[in-house]
Amino acid sequence: MIKPTEREKKLFQDRKIKKILAIDEVGRGALAGPFFVAGLIVSRQSFKKLKKLPIADSKKLSPNQRQSIFAQIKNLGLVYKIIKTEANKIDRFGLSQAWLDSINQLIERFKPDLTLIDGPIRLAKPIRYESWIKGDEKIISIGASSIVAKVERDSLMKKLAVNFPSYRFEQNKGYGTSRHIAAIKKFGLSPIHRQSFRIKKSAWIRSGKNSI
Repeated sequence: MIKPTEREKKLFQDRKIKKILAIDEVGRGALAGPFFVAGLIVSRQSFKKLKKLPIADSKKLSPNQRQSIFAQIKNLGLVYKIIKTEANKIDRFGLSQAWLDSINQLIERFKPDLTLIDGPIRLAKPIRYESWIKGDEKIISIGASSIVAKVERDSLMKKLAVNFPSYRFEQNKGYGTSRHIAAIKKFGLSPIHRQSFRIKKSAWIRSGKNSI
């Protein structure tokens, strides 16, 4: 469970900041399926309720824990939006551009007073933002956003598994497990696989400039 840092508490005590946008992503290293970026709007009042939830980095929670916390986040009435980048666009423009474009879309959509972003990034827009390395482990609002992104993407991958049963997306969520890679070698790439990734020595590597 993430405990609020002094910095985060100070931000939500600042009466000039009425709307904070917390952003995180999921699916960056997946071999198939879309890249999801979630933007969650948190106010001073909603933060008081959010910090009482057992928020943690989504990768460190079980599926049941994520589902439970996600339901509680929705019950708080927090507004969020998912920006989805499909595999063909990732192949064309790269993950870094997809990440940047998604962030800009969320900022344009919500026009927050402050944006908190997971990971190092530099934005060209003259807006107020803070980037946090391992923000999903340190900042409650970013951790909550990571849970939203993970639950929503996992749900989609389970639905896609019905159309592409050979790859067992309901289990691997598009990531490069040994069984998933074996299925690719046997059946080839599906339409939702990232074509710009290729297998080399049983490992997936990016064929372009950006690594997985």
